[in-house]
Amino acid sequence: MVKKQIFLPGLLLLALIFTSCDSFFSDSWGQMRDYDPSKIDLNAGNLDSWIESSIGNPKLAAALAEKIKATVKNSADSKERAKFQEAGVTLAVEASGIGASILSNAGAALGDIEDLQEEAVMDILKKIQDDFKSGGPQAAASLAEIVSVPGTLTGNTQGGTPEFEGNYAGTAKAGDVGQAVLVLALAVFGETGDVEAEIDKLTESGNPAVAGLQIDSVSGRIKIADADPAPEAVALAAYLNLIAEDNTGRFADNPITDALKKAFSL
Repeated sequence: MVKKQIFLPGLLLLALIFTSCDSFFSDSWGQMRDYDPSKIDLNAGNLDSWIESSIGNPKLAAALAEKIKATVKNSADSKERAKFQEAGVTLAVEASGIGASILSNAGAALGDIEDLQEEAVMDILKKIQDDFKSGGPQAAASLAEIVSVPGTLTGNTQGGTPEFEGNYAGTAKAGDVGQAVLVLALAVFGETGDVEAEIDKLTESGNPAVAGLQIDSVSGRIKIADADPAPEAVALAAYLNLIAEDNTGRFADNPITDALKKAFSL
């Protein structure tokens, strides 16, 4: 009984750290329906209620993520597009089920969450890697598509330094960014089976290119090393550069994003 009383508050606190109080993830339960994205009436006014309805319902989350893909491509309003993009990242991870895996495995890896080190981030990546193999690649592809629309991301060609611009750069929440980086890092660096070794290689002296990415020796930012970069690699670089360039303190104040900055030597 004592262990349960200690564990439950700790898990809830962990969820808040990842999601910055704006979303959370749970295992699916009950009987699920099939959803047709084309029949979903989704707009800025009802977006939050749709997200709430998708919690624990990965099929609905997947349908909503598909709907958001079309919405962000057609949105001319940068502020509204940013709101849908934030929701789309949350929904893509929820649809895959990897969000629940992140929370459950991170609980064992974090230790003292007030002093999270880059080693703990590597432990989290290792622990969720098996669970990632099922829905993770699709989640990474979906969120990369959602955040990579024109008007949101620049520098996505060889030699460029990917960066988010407009409202998304200023409003992306630390919890969402932390989850996105974990999912994208597994998609980009996980093919060899040793994510930590690949990230360590990226940060070695001499600035080697790894999985189409490279740390620029002058700016210290992540740049594109391939002529035809994978969308997931571009999105990962943009997220890491967003963390590295932040001067608001929102990523430094979040132990996950702060530890990711250290892990990638930014």
